Amino acid sequence: MEEAILRYLEGVVKLGCKSTAIHNYLLSLYAELDDEQPLFRYLTNITTSFSTPPIDLSFSLRCILKTQRHHRSAVKLYMAMGMRRAAVELALKVDPALARELAKVRGSEECSDDRILHSAITNNQLLAASLLAPLFASLIAEHSGT
Repeated sequence: MEEAILRYLEGVVKLGCKSTAIHNYLLSLYAELDDEQPLFRYLTNITTSFSTPPIDLSFSLRCILKTQRHHRSAVKLYMAMGMRRAAVELALKVDPALARELAKVRGSEECSDDRILHSAITNNQLLAASLLAPLFASLIAEHSGT
């Protein structure tokens, strides 16, 4: 049944439907799929084909983040919303090569791309250090005999 609904909505969209409700529903169905490719392809299409995408970007982002997968699509939405820092930070967690690619893209944020990437990397390094410090302390204590 879900497959039939997807096909129907895809056809409606191909015919030129600009209804936000239709596009949001289609996006929510794509987000439920295990395969991210249809969702990513859809987001790429609507963010490049329309000056103002016919979806509610905030709803779409919440819908995708709720699934805890489809990270590349979430990064795509962050970029469409002008939230490059959030996009780079998420990309660093799931795909460092994508983060580097995003950091090179010019945008309207005041700080430089290298500073965004450096800041995100530093924050992740600090987080990793704070999580690993107790482990290293216990290992050192075990090996030093105290």
